[in-house]
Amino acid sequence: MKKKALIIDDEKGVASLFSDILKSNDFEVEIAKDGIEGYNLLKEKDYDLVISDIKMPHLNGKTLYQKIKEEKLIDPKKVILTSGDVLGHDTIDFIRNERINFLIKPFKIKDLLSMVKKILKD
Repeated sequence: MKKKALIIDDEKGVASLFSDILKSNDFEVEIAKDGIEGYNLLKEKDYDLVISDIKMPHLNGKTLYQKIKEEKLIDPKKVILTSGDVLGHDTIDFIRNERINFLIKPFKIKDLLSMVKKILKD
């Protein structure tokens, strides 16, 4: 049975790249264009993995992660947050303190797949 992944990113090209990589590694993938759409999908469906950008309009990745954790929408260890932007100290502290899986964009495909494999193994 294929693993199900949800990609949440407001940049269509980035979301498509994540999707293509995961699909080629036997995942079923859905894409949400922002945090609100992603949040609603998480309330409706079960996923094995979530990859979310941090900086998005309407509902950012940090707030989405907090909602995921509070509402137990998915095991927080199955979430990867990503960003290609310079992060503020509060966001860096949040990622460290929560021990969030974090991937810097641009990323290497092998780094993404290694992280995914480790997450799904635990």
